[in-house]
Amino acid sequence: ASSKEGFKAILEDIAMTFRLHKYSNNEVFKEAVFNKIVFHKEQVEYNVKIDVIKRDWNKEDGQYWRKGHITKPILEYFDVSPCKVVFVNKQQRYYYEEGDNDPAYCYDFGDNKRKIYYPNRMMDKFITNTGIIQGLKQISYSKVGIITKSYKDVISIYRICNNYFDITSIAPQSETKLISKDEFSSLVKPNAASWFSLMDFDRTGVTMATTLRDFHKVKPLFFTNGRFKTVNYKAKDFYEFVCNNGVDKTRLVIDKVLKHLRKQNQIT
Repeated sequence: ASSKEGFKAILEDIAMTFRLHKYSNNEVFKEAVFNKIVFHKEQVEYNVKIDVIKRDWNKEDGQYWRKGHITKPILEYFDVSPCKVVFVNKQQRYYYEEGDNDPAYCYDFGDNKRKIYYPNRMMDKFITNTGIIQGLKQISYSKVGIITKSYKDVISIYRICNNYFDITSIAPQSETKLISKDEFSSLVKPNAASWFSLMDFDRTGVTMATTLRDFHKVKPLFFTNGRFKTVNYKAKDFYEFVCNNGVDKTRLVIDKVLKHLRKQNQIT
């Protein structure tokens, strides 16, 4: 099938998923919520203290982050650091050994609010002591705002869009933590003229996109519908799209999407 036909198929599947147009009475997604969604403000107080001894950046770090074309200065701008030792409630939980293929990175949000990311682990990839919205410190007013699923996607969007497109982004702590109405109206919404979500096209991502649409009138966007494959555009999230397609092609796709949204009067 041509890319045009593939794009039509994707739009059709999204319409069916969100029960739009002729699918408004469809039973395919009768159960609107597949995973429990909770508000940030409804979370219990975090009693976890995370302390980190940082280390210098090395070749292993460069190999990992360069896959997404993310540079050391950008990581430092977003307060991301490689960890030598991680303590949780004063107990050592991690020690870096070069060659073990198990790096850890600290996302430092200030005020002792941290998140530890273990990119190569299959289980327990994160430890955090905060429900803070990721990317708020670096946010700047833009025509288009994106609510995405992870801090890594926020960093990747900045890498691709900064100085090229008037786009900013933020992310909740997970795809099951919804930004509250108060937080959205006071901290998020004022920072962009139009807001969109960019989640994975799976049950968790579709659930969050649906909830963001219903609670905050944030319009959903996806890279894939999970079933149809478009040539050279295979990816589940923004970071993976950049890894698979490179910087120039990603910018080309963004430009096409922005033109389409302007044509549909969804952005100015």
